[in-house]
Amino acid sequence: MLRTFRIVIVFLVLCTFAKAEIFEQNTISLGAKYSRGNALGKDYDVGGININYFIFDGLGIGVEYESWMSSEEPRLEKIGLSTTYFIPLSEPIRPYIGGIYRRVFIESVYDSDVYGYRAGLSFSSERASIALGWSEERLSSCSGTQKCVTGYAEVLISISFSI
Repeated sequence: MLRTFRIVIVFLVLCTFAKAEIFEQNTISLGAKYSRGNALGKDYDVGGININYFIFDGLGIGVEYESWMSSEEPRLEKIGLSTTYFIPLSEPIRPYIGGIYRRVFIESVYDSDVYGYRAGLSFSSERASIALGWSEERLSSCSGTQKCVTGYAEVLISISFSI
C-alpha cells in the first residue's frame, strides 16, 4: 500500500511539470502500467513502462517494456512497439484502440514474438490520463499443444510533455 501511495505522489508531482495537452501532435507521453496475467499456466503480476510520440492528434506510436513477475519460474520480459489511436468522441473520456508487436523473453526457456491489440477507455485531464482496457496477444509461432492467445485487463497512467 505504501509503495502504491509513493507511485501516486511521484505521478502527481510529475504532472505539475508537464507542459503539453495530452494526445496532441508532437507531444511525448510517458506511462506506467499494471495488470495481472496468465502465461505458461501460471499467474503473473505485470508491471511496465511506455513512451509514446503523437504523430497526429490522437495517434501515438511507441515503445514499451513489461516485466511479468511470479513467485514461480520462469520470469517473462517483453519489449515491443505499439500504435494507439485515442478516438476524440468526448472530453475527458476517450475510447482507444491499438496494435501491439512484442518480443517475449522467457527465462531459461525460449524467446518468441507476439502480436495483438489493446482497447479501452481513457480518462484524461489537460496533461495526464488513466486508461482502463483489455489487451490480447497471440504467439506468432504456436503449436497445437500451447495456449496461443492470452488476454488481460490493464491499467495505464500517462503524462504528456511537449517537445
